[in-house]
Order: sequence, then structure tokens, then C-alpha cells
Amino acid sequence: MKLSLARCALTLLGALLFADGGAAQAEEAKVRNVYNWPDYISEETIQKFEKETAIKVRYDVVVPGSNGAGLQILGGLLQELDKPKIPNLKNIDPSINERLSKVDPGNKFLVIWL
Repeated sequence: MKLSLARCALTLLGALLFADGGAAQAEEAKVRNVYNWPDYISEETIQKFEKETAIKVRYDVVVPGSNGAGLQILGGLLQELDKPKIPNLKNIDPSINERLSKVDPGNKFLVIWL
């Protein structure tokens, strides 16, 4: 009986917190964008994730290589990084940033991924 009451209480608390977030947050919580190479995550993995979580995955390929990134930056195809939201940027070897700055002056758009 205690377990059942605790479960009910947690469910109610979760419902209240969820309801407080509003409908926009509810819709946003149901979809996640994944930007990656096309063959890094199998379709089966995505399907299992969606089934288990009821979260829709939009799988887009947006991982520019440094060869084409300069043209993408000039063409306005890339969004500037929001660096405060990426605290681990401080851990990147400065020599890597220096190399990237040849195609991305000021390292505004690109970050090494590997």
C-alpha cells in the first residue's frame, strides 16, 4: 500500500510540474533534434528510443567538415555558437582552435568534434 501511495504522489507531482510548464514546453519535450552523420545511429536505435520514450527524433545531417565550412560560413548557412552554453570549450587544445580559425576567424561557428 505504501509503495502505491508513493507512486501516486510522484505521479501527481510530475503531472503538476508538467502542467506548470505550459503547452509549448510539452510539445518541445516530445521532439528532439539530432544533428549527426547519417550512419552513426541506426534507424532501429531511433525507433526503439521513440517507442520507449514517446519522444520523436528528427535526425538531420549537419556536421560540416572544415573543407566546406568556410564557404558555409560565408554563405550564412551556419549559426554562431552560443559559447556560454558550451562550457567544455575551455578544454580544447588552443592549437586546434588556431587551425580552425583559418576557415572560421575568431572561432565563432566551428568547434572540433573529435
